[in-house]
Amino acid sequence: KVTLEPKDATQKKAYLDTINKAENKKTNLYLAIDAESKDNNWAEVLYDEVFNATPNVWLKEQGKQFGLGSVREYKKGDKGVDYGEILQEINIRLAGFGGNVPDEDFTERTEKTVKQFQKDYMKIEPTGVVDHKTLEAIDHFGKKYDISFSEVKCVCGTCKGFGKGLYPEEKQDKLIAEKNRKYEYPGIHRSLFWALKTVSFYLEDFSETKKLNYSLNKISSGYRCKQDNLNNSRKSTNHMGKALDLHFNKKDKRTRKNSDIEEIRKKIFEKYLGAKYDWLASQNNVFNLESTKTGATTWVHYDVREFNLKYLKDSFFVNKKNDIVGNNLIKLTL
Repeated sequence: KVTLEPKDATQKKAYLDTINKAENKKTNLYLAIDAESKDNNWAEVLYDEVFNATPNVWLKEQGKQFGLGSVREYKKGDKGVDYGEILQEINIRLAGFGGNVPDEDFTERTEKTVKQFQKDYMKIEPTGVVDHKTLEAIDHFGKKYDISFSEVKCVCGTCKGFGKGLYPEEKQDKLIAEKNRKYEYPGIHRSLFWALKTVSFYLEDFSETKKLNYSLNKISSGYRCKQDNLNNSRKSTNHMGKALDLHFNKKDKRTRKNSDIEEIRKKIFEKYLGAKYDWLASQNNVFNLESTKTGATTWVHYDVREFNLKYLKDSFFVNKKNDIVGNNLIKLTL
């Protein structure tokens, strides 16, 4: 039995010797930890102290054994083939910080989004390297800004909220322009939700933009299936999982002033999310905004329509609220 943080010198030496022997190995030692359980589950405890320059030790029960190891850092050049889904999750969850796609690798764009997140959200000197503290901050960010999921469901009354998967033959067909694709994606693209969390952060908690006095009113339009289009004499397929429309408040009251909407687009979506306008040919793999001149006069429309097909696979679309955030990032490093 080894006690963490012992005051007695002899016990302290035994404690450090034990840690050095156990690191990155499985051992039959039982570690007594004076800490709170996680969700009343004592099978998993995070202990965040430096042991001989090895920070962020995770203890995860495996039968009667514990495996110990430090959380690694992720940086530009790292490949998803080496590290699993963690890099893609970083890209999805930070998509709103400068704009990004759900790539499997840690790219130059990833580094830029990480730097913006560290500077604006974490308020630290940006490094572009995802360490333990950055992973913790991303997890915190994901939980802090909630999504009213009921607002994104289709209101046609015939589907279950996210279409019926019609026109599956058009899925991933490279010969069909995305604006013309009739395939009903199986949910809303996760990058849209994480981008919305970013919008909420900049409006609510970032000092430079909080003073604008805007806040999210509601998601005014989410999924629109084929039947909903027929009901409303529409033909656009953007809202079959690839777009959200938003209403905003000015000083806590819904604003319909076009000048306010223009300001939100320019000072939030364009400046901080890297969004572009009206789906021009050179604007792939970014969030696109529908401008006033194309119809979005009193609301903000943004979408992922111009993402490459590999970033529009079914796996990126969710139809359950819990799937927006998914697993804790720290767990994915184990």
